[in-house]
Order: sequence, then C-alpha cells, then structure tokens
Amino acid sequence: FTVKEISGNDPDIANELVLEQTVSAGTLLEKGSEIEVVVNNISNSSPILNSIPSDAFYLNGHYYMLYTEQYSSMEDAENFCESLGGHLAIINGKTENDGVYNWLTTLDKDTALLGMYQSGERWVDVLGNELSYYNWADGEPNNSGNESLVCFYSKYTDGKWNDFNWGKEGYYDFICEWDSKYASDKEPVTAEAIVDLFLNKIDKWNVEYIGMRGNGYIFIDFDLDGIPELMTSNCDGTVRYSDNHIYKVNGTLDDIVEIPDSLQEGRDGFDMFLNAYPLKLYYSVTDNKYIYVGHNWVRAGANNDTLSTVEIAVDNMSYSLNCLFYEGNQSDDWGAENAVVNKIFGRSDGNSSMIDITEDEYNKTVQEYYSDKKDCSLTYFSVDISAFNEASDSEKRQLLLQSYNTFGYAKQ
Repeated sequence: FTVKEISGNDPDIANELVLEQTVSAGTLLEKGSEIEVVVNNISNSSPILNSIPSDAFYLNGHYYMLYTEQYSSMEDAENFCESLGGHLAIINGKTENDGVYNWLTTLDKDTALLGMYQSGERWVDVLGNELSYYNWADGEPNNSGNESLVCFYSKYTDGKWNDFNWGKEGYYDFICEWDSKYASDKEPVTAEAIVDLFLNKIDKWNVEYIGMRGNGYIFIDFDLDGIPELMTSNCDGTVRYSDNHIYKVNGTLDDIVEIPDSLQEGRDGFDMFLNAYPLKLYYSVTDNKYIYVGHNWVRAGANNDTLSTVEIAVDNMSYSLNCLFYEGNQSDDWGAENAVVNKIFGRSDGNSSMIDITEDEYNKTVQEYYSDKKDCSLTYFSVDISAFNEASDSEKRQLLLQSYNTFGYAKQ
C-alpha cells in the first residue's frame, strides 16, 4: 500500500502521520505495516516570520525573550536562539542595557546569560563583532576561574555585567534577541522594493473618493519593525467622518495586507487632522517604549466639535486607539446665529470611558502626561491624493519614495 501524495499547508504533516489500522479497497493493514509516504506540493502561504513568542519584550525594533532551558554550554544556548531565527542578546548601548535589565527584573529574575564573550584579548559578540559598549561592574571582569562569558548577575542590582564560566556556575537562564520579526535570511529590504510592491497592489489601497481636507498617503513605521506601513487618510465632504486605513507588507514581502482596527466599520470616524496637528512620536522614560500620539477631530455641526489626543498602537496585525484627553466646543443651538458656545474638557477614566473635567484639571492632565515623554523629532511626508491620482506612473513612484524615505525619528 502506498500513499502517493499528501497536499496541504503544513510542511510537518508527514511527521504527524500515525498509522494504527487502515482499510483501503477492502484490504486490512495491520499495525507495523511498512508504507511509503511521498509528500509533494506542500505550500505555506503564511508570512515567513521569526519564531518570536507573543509575549516577547519589545524595545527599539528588537525583541527579547528569557529562556530557562538547561543547556550545558553557551554554544548550545546560541544554537537554540538561532533555531528560532534570533541569537543570544547583544547589548549595544545604555538604553538597551537598562531597558532589557529592567524588563528582566519584572520577571523576578536578576541573572541571565548574554551573547558576548572573550576571544583572546578581545570581548566580542556572537555575531563576531568586537564590543563597542561595556557595562562592567566595579572589579569586573576579574577572570576568577577562567571566566570568559558575560551575564547580568544577581550580585549587581543595577544592570552591571559580570564575567563567568558556564561550567563553573552550572546552568544559566539566557536571553534570546531578534533584530527583526522577519526571517533573518532575507535580503535587506529597500525603499524601492517596498514602493514597487505597493504600486503593484495599488487596487488594494488607492483612494478613489477625495474629501475636503486631510487627504494623504503617508509612510509611517507604526510598529517600528524597520519597514514603514502606508496610512491612507481621507475626510468626506461633510468634514464629519474620516476613512483612515493602515497597510503593510506581509512576512513574505510579496503582498499588501490591511491592518484592521476595532473601530473600523466603513467609516471609522478617526480623523487625524494632520494638516493642523502633526503626528508625533515620543519615548516614554517611565515605560521604556516609543508611543505615537495623534489627534482625533470630530465635528457634529457648527460650534460643536472635539479634539482628542490619542495614542496609536500597531501590534500583531491590528491597530488600536487609546483616547487620553480632549477639549472642544459645545453649543446649545448650533444652527442659531447667536448660539452660546461653551468650552468642554475631558480625560480617560483609565478604562474605556471619558469623564468631564475642568479646564485647570485638563491643563494639569496634559502636563502630567508629557512630563516623562521625550520628543523623537518624527519626520514624514504626506502625498496629496489628488496630486497622486493625476500623476504619471513614474511620478507616483517618486512621490511614494519621497514619503518612504522622509520617515525618520531620533532614536532614544
């Protein structure tokens, strides 16, 4: 009996076959019968991503995960990380060191192997580069007992390094790092390649209806994975609703996918009003992370509008908006010539609702929110949709390239 072909989306399907008894054309195969399995036409249309756990720590475009597997050497631990598409964690600066160490302590851990070691007279990382940043504790490295590896160590509670010997100390927890969510064997992605892909898939994202204002195509790296997403922003003729969509390349870098959000039902009502209120990127010192901050302008008639400040987060193929606080105008009769207009203010209650506050409370809320935020000097270029639609193919490409290449920010 021969299984001629198995087709499917799981390349491991052959390894999962368990034959107890099989009946075919009236013939009973007993347990242990020898069969030939030929696996053909296996395809995998899922994005080719590194095996990064969903709860990995994210910092400045890199991902980190602590593992407690008991390996007998640093080489074995590095091989494990490489099998997941990463490597043992390499610390290249104070921001990374403090961020990773602080995250480690949130796991109630204080000791972990890093991907750096001594080679002759030099200290190098597992990628073969000589270290340019050091954070040794006082008296370290002391080479007490042929110590040639680097770790965070419980003796030093400020994230300073210790040198150690794996065999001497026994098993160690270790940290894997991924430099990108995309498979490490991919060639570097160029702006031209991404823009050409978007142009090849233009039917998926091009806006046909042109509203009154705020209409643009903008490349912004919302998830900070190194490949900017394309955001389309278009406000309708009433200036009451706005269509905002975010598109990104998939893991195989051969298609465009839209990132959904929970608010989007045709018109999501989220109007960034970028021509008046630029999108900003901040670094939160308290939370050790980057945060995009924009505005949501809603108009319900003359003298009735609110301007909300919102955090914009893109993660795991979805985007969400977190409203922080708002100010606006409210009229008792918006159609009347002499209508009374009152200023209104509000802030989030910390859950999913907004509460009314006074102007003084609003000013204090705003000040407190920005007190630990560092402005990262975000740069971007919005392509006018009308101009784009009227442009030639080569001009369209140049406009999108200008937007893609203009994106940038000051890393903290």
